[in-house]
Order: sequence, then C-alpha cells, then structure tokens
Amino acid sequence: MVDYIKYDGKDYPIKIAFAALNNFEKEAGIPLTAMGEELKNHEILCWHALVAGHKMEKKEMTLVREDVEMVLSESLKQFMDIFMSSMVQMQTDLSGVEPNKKK
Repeated sequence: MVDYIKYDGKDYPIKIAFAALNNFEKEAGIPLTAMGEELKNHEILCWHALVAGHKMEKKEMTLVREDVEMVLSESLKQFMDIFMSSMVQMQTDLSGVEPNKKK
C-alpha cells in the first residue's frame, strides 16, 4: 500500500518501507534506530520515501530533492503520521502480532 502526502495542493505517493529505509541508512550513514529528531534525517527519509512511492505507483517523479524541505514544512505532521503507521505495519508484518494484542 502506498500513502499520499499533500504538497502545494497535490497528492504525492510516498512509501516508507525497505527501499526507502535502506537508502536512508546508506545516505545518512546511520541505522534508522539512530535517526533521532535531527531534521536533516527526516528530510533524507522523506526524499527516499517519495522516490519509492513514485516507483511503486509507476508515476513520474516531478519533485526535486530541494522540494523536500517545503514538503515537510507544509506536511510534517502528515509525514510523521505516515512514518509511525508504516513502522507499526512493518512490525506487525514481521511479528505476525497485531498491535496491542498478545501472542
């Protein structure tokens, strides 16, 4: 499933999954668990998630890297909601256990 993030009145596909996380770690030089609250890390992850979302939807990527700062300025809460939801979904997929349910 691909999510969409709103920027400048348009919805852009975004996917936070293996490709985006792997490329984030390669570029940032840190594991996702060390991402912290550094703003540059969110910008890096958002860019790779936008690239992954566009590839998955087979849509042309019309944004450029420099746009990501403004995407996050406009839609930071939406990005964080997508990020948290994606992390929960990946954990569920890996563990087979629904959140808030015991094995």
